[in-house]
Amino acid sequence: DQALFALLVFAQAAIWGWLYSTRGIVITTLMSAISSRPRVLAAALANAAPQMSLYGDIPKSEMLSLWIAGNVVVPVHHSASVGIALFAYAARSAAAFRLALSFEVGEDVLHFCQMAHVALYPASTTSCAGPWRYLSLQAWAFVGVHHLIGLLAGTAAAAEPVATWGEAHLFAALLLAGGLVCYLKAPLQLLEDLSTPSALGRAAALIDVLGLLVMTLVRAVFYLPLALSLVRRAFAELGDVSGYYFSVPILVAAPLFNVASIAMHAPYVMARVREQLQPADL
Repeated sequence: DQALFALLVFAQAAIWGWLYSTRGIVITTLMSAISSRPRVLAAALANAAPQMSLYGDIPKSEMLSLWIAGNVVVPVHHSASVGIALFAYAARSAAAFRLALSFEVGEDVLHFCQMAHVALYPASTTSCAGPWRYLSLQAWAFVGVHHLIGLLAGTAAAAEPVATWGEAHLFAALLLAGGLVCYLKAPLQLLEDLSTPSALGRAAALIDVLGLLVMTLVRAVFYLPLALSLVRRAFAELGDVSGYYFSVPILVAAPLFNVASIAMHAPYVMARVREQLQPADL
C-alpha cells in the first residue's frame, strides 16, 4: 500500500507539474484564448494585479500565466482531491482516501522541488522554477508551511490504520475545501475591471466575503475540535510516538497557518468591498 501511494505521489507531481507549467499546453492555450480578446485581457490583468500582489512583485509579463495557474488549475486540483476524499468518507474506502491524499502530497513534493531549484539557481527561467522566483519571502514561508503540513500529515494519514478512519477522510476534505469558495469569482475577473463599482464588482466582492467567511469557519472554528479528535485517537490507538507525530503538524503548525491565511486574505477582501462602496462616478 505504501509503495503504491509513493507511486501515486510521484505521478501526481509529474502530472500537475505539467498542468501548472506556464509553458504547458493547458496554460498557454488559455492564455492564447484570453489574449485574443483585448477587453478580456485588460480585465484579467487589472483584476490579477491586486490578487497576485499578495504573493510578491509579479512582472506584468508573467501576470496572466500565474493568474491562470492560481485561479484555474489550483481549484481544479483541490476540487478533485476534495471530491475523492468525500467519496472515501461515504464509501469508507482507504484506497480512495490514499488517492485523494496523493493530490496534496504530490503537489507538496512538486513545489518543494521547485523551491529547491530556485534556491540553488535563483536566475533560472526554466519551467522547473515554477512561480517561486517572483514570490516574496513571506509567500515562500506561507506556502512552505502549508506544504510541510500536507507532506507530514498526509503521508502519515495514508498509512494503516489511519487511512481507514472516517474522521480522517472528512477532516482532509474539509480542510482542502475551506479555500475553494473564493475561486468562484474567477470567471467574473474576465468580464470587467472589478475595482470599478458595478453589479459584477459587487457580486465578486460578495464572493470574496463568503470565501473569507467559509475559510474562517473551517480554519478557526471547525478545525480545532476535529483536529483534537484525530490526535486523541492517534494517541489511544497508535501510541505516544504516533500521537506526538500527528500533534506537530495538526496542532502546532496548522493552527499557525490557519491564522496567517485568514490574516493574509482579510485585507484583500476588505479592499475589494471598499472599492464597491465608493460612488460609481469616482
